[in-house]
Amino acid sequence: MVKAITSYGILRDKPPRCFNRSQMKFRTDSHSNLILDDKYAGYLERADCCYLGFERDGDDMKVRSTSTCYPISSPCTPIPTRFDFILVRCDSPITERKYQDAFGFLHRKPRVEAGAELRRRRAKNLHPHADQLSVVILGLDSVSHMNFQRYLPKTRDFLRRNLSGIEFYGRNKVSESTFENVVPTLTGWKTGELSSRAHCWKEHSAQFDACPFIWKRFADEGYRTVYGEDVIKISTFLDSTLNGFRDPVVHYDFRTLIRGLEIAEGGGGSGCFQHQSSHDILTDSILKASVAFQHRLFFQFVWLTSGTHDCAQGAKLAEEPVHRLLTTLAQEHLLNNTVFILMSDHGMTFGNYVQLEQGMLESRMPMLNIVFPPWFRAKYSLAVGNVEKNSRRLSTPFDLHAMLLDLLNTEGIKDGAIRRRQSRHYANQRGISLFLEIPKNRTCEMADIDEHWCICGGKVPVPEPGLNVRVQQAVRFAIESLNHKLEDFRVCAPLRLKLILAARKLESVQQAKNSTPMDRYDVTFQVGPSDGIFEATVMVEKDGRVMKLGGPISRINAYKKQGDCIDKDTRHGTQELRSYCFCLN
Repeated sequence: MVKAITSYGILRDKPPRCFNRSQMKFRTDSHSNLILDDKYAGYLERADCCYLGFERDGDDMKVRSTSTCYPISSPCTPIPTRFDFILVRCDSPITERKYQDAFGFLHRKPRVEAGAELRRRRAKNLHPHADQLSVVILGLDSVSHMNFQRYLPKTRDFLRRNLSGIEFYGRNKVSESTFENVVPTLTGWKTGELSSRAHCWKEHSAQFDACPFIWKRFADEGYRTVYGEDVIKISTFLDSTLNGFRDPVVHYDFRTLIRGLEIAEGGGGSGCFQHQSSHDILTDSILKASVAFQHRLFFQFVWLTSGTHDCAQGAKLAEEPVHRLLTTLAQEHLLNNTVFILMSDHGMTFGNYVQLEQGMLESRMPMLNIVFPPWFRAKYSLAVGNVEKNSRRLSTPFDLHAMLLDLLNTEGIKDGAIRRRQSRHYANQRGISLFLEIPKNRTCEMADIDEHWCICGGKVPVPEPGLNVRVQQAVRFAIESLNHKLEDFRVCAPLRLKLILAARKLESVQQAKNSTPMDRYDVTFQVGPSDGIFEATVMVEKDGRVMKLGGPISRINAYKKQGDCIDKDTRHGTQELRSYCFCLN
């Protein structure tokens, strides 16, 4: 298998390599101290070292630092609780080059603790018999279930053998991008519904502060909240078309630490800093939170993009940090009251491999693993048993969101409550809690998955697709649809067919009760002048007279800066339109 996929590019690009972690001169402990590593005893005698405190400054891309660089003169330096993040600088002009590194701390803040305890007691009064567990979600961008098996074998083995982790085999993404798949997990809404139904976000012009993120629900129940991402300029809620957050959205935001490092080192994006990778830093933030709040409640969401987003082989960069984290959490008994979720948004979405049927399938099937504490598995055996059943059934991010809501009040997942809930009709709900049994016959329509993303059904390759009349019609229709989307953007060149690359057919798809059955064609084609390669699902009535798209049209090769003029032409340009557009200039 590896030999086969190598020829299609999935293994060709090398992931970035970071400097050796063992070269770090400093580390931190759980008592808010900066510690000089024993290997470098005497270093402070020949180097001038100090630290700057820094914090978020108005938006997600800005930080401000202290005007004073505080001296480091002892191998153990207590860091004041007013500094969540510090930048360490050392200058030894005679013998060594300049040293620079940044560190984050999870100080327990009196105001946060007082508020959390007040809300926890209130929640306990409302649900006196409910168990409350901490929740940790660690996301690895663009890692399919199969790629998880290929490149994180130690992690997978440890999850299964040591933590009784539940691995999902039928998880289906619901849209194209990270943003569009993470939002359903964190809010229960599709991205467009944040505007049309949740009324919290005006697309492409507003920030996300008012949106109902799940961490707000946990904060209301007395949880401390922690958030972290790497590669801040293209993070989940911030890129060329998304505006991030105006105010701090959680109690502890490790995105600020990463952004401070990016600024200090003059860039950002590779996930590699002088002596640490962003994977090391953010998995370490999970360990810090687990120690600091071992006997308290916390909700943590961490998303890692560097390495994995642009290179399938980059998933191996996460193997050591994630395996090390899980091993430490287990050895220190830090998962005894925590639900741990390791997930992704989708597989690789562009490149030669995605043009193959296997690659297309993997792009739609992200990995998901869930770990429950042993006592929880025993006490809520019916609910956890359903999670195990559902790991082999069709599930979506909406189902994971519904499960997270159930964890807010576990009275609803006791055996009797599960039986009562399962006696009601819920098969057609978009989000079915993973604690409830998902029907075996669930379809993509029932789960609100567009045909374009649907992994169900046996699709048959169409031989010589360029000569097939129905395929030709479907491709022409798809290109007309692309040009229709671009017609308001005079800066974009009209697209024209260059080559039909592949087609797959699924016969007689009935999209709704009493509707006319339609054949489904998944077509892959290349257009000029951009050389863009696109994948579209076109629903075609038997006589060929009626056609409609079965979801969005996906670009599956890199478009780099081909569509940047859309951003300059209008504030309402989207990532999707930028992938379609070939700028005339």
